[in-house]
Amino acid sequence: MLHIGLEKTGSTSFQAFCADNRERLAALGVCYPKVPACFLRINHAPLAASYFTAAEAAALLIAGRRADRAEAVAALEAEAAGAALTLLSAEHFSSRFDPGRIARLAADLAGFDATVAVVVRDPLARAVSAYATTVASGRDITLAAFVDELCAPGNPYLRSRATIEAWSGVFGRERMMVVACREGGDIVAELATRLLPAAIGEVRGYRRNVSPGAEVIERRRRAHQSFWPRWRARLRLRPSPAGGEKPKLTPDQRQRIEAMTADDIEWLHREYGVEFS
Repeated sequence: MLHIGLEKTGSTSFQAFCADNRERLAALGVCYPKVPACFLRINHAPLAASYFTAAEAAALLIAGRRADRAEAVAALEAEAAGAALTLLSAEHFSSRFDPGRIARLAADLAGFDATVAVVVRDPLARAVSAYATTVASGRDITLAAFVDELCAPGNPYLRSRATIEAWSGVFGRERMMVVACREGGDIVAELATRLLPAAIGEVRGYRRNVSPGAEVIERRRRAHQSFWPRWRARLRLRPSPAGGEKPKLTPDQRQRIEAMTADDIEWLHREYGVEFS
């Protein structure tokens, strides 16, 4: 089972659950690999990074590259041997892999009965969440300018259809699983139900990487404008309090995003039965 994100759809929370419950999963025949060539902290970013050079992985902000592709795949196969189900999770697969790398990954996983799970989210909510993350990363961009970036021709970030079709074109439509991340829902419980054995039981309470409120985001953005670069780097590493009222898109910003993503939403419903409400 290959969980590829998308970004800002609850991936961190699901990965934290899997990492925290690795022994429990193993008792049910599920391998959530932890070999260093493939795993760092809670996810399998190092495995994704192995499909790039060290310089490329660093430029793409994929952490933990410790081995080249052949070494990482060999380590994965050794750890997963005998497991009824092997679960890999990293949103970097969906956001960083082009069709060529997807094809190489598929070839490397040919010994597994692979299913690709991708989580999609309402584009308006995903845009606001992504804005919080980009400010937390050190940028001082305004929400208006960020929406301009998202809506720029050629920016695929909110266009989930293109991402899903790239993966289904390699792995096959029959091996794709598309799950909706609904606002106010519990995506960890939903993914556990869809991806893991029923014996895992009830899953509640895993929420990680929750976006801060609009006031905190704006204070941080303004701080990024005024600090020297090295102090901005330190500020970026400080955690922000989660929760609070989220940034609000203007009617024009909402209309632009809705117009850009309307075809994708209709396609998701038609092809995979996805509904966001």
